[in-house]
Amino acid sequence: MRELKFRFWDTTDKRFIDDPFISKSGLVGYFTGTTIDWIDDIIVQQYTGVKDKNGKDIYEGDILNNPDDVPEEIYIVKWNIETGAFQYYVDYNMGENIDSLQVIGNIFENPDLLK
Repeated sequence: MRELKFRFWDTTDKRFIDDPFISKSGLVGYFTGTTIDWIDDIIVQQYTGVKDKNGKDIYEGDILNNPDDVPEEIYIVKWNIETGAFQYYVDYNMGENIDSLQVIGNIFENPDLLK
């Protein structure tokens, strides 16, 4: 069974939330010392269950590349509802062998990599 992990992007503060607090009703927040600061608009991304060639966890929304490709291709990890699987795409075409790819960023912190 694969490990289930998630990361949380705060769209207001433009940052990932470390060690979030999740209420029974599904609200997400973080501790500010003595209180919980609830987040109104959050994007949840799931761990794909695989690691890149350097051993780094690959999450939905990560940007991957193979530095040996000429020209260098950029891949985006997305959930494919039709196949029920995480896949990585170059212009919406399936990518190559995952063993040769590495995480170079994500769609929130590094949108410039997609240009």
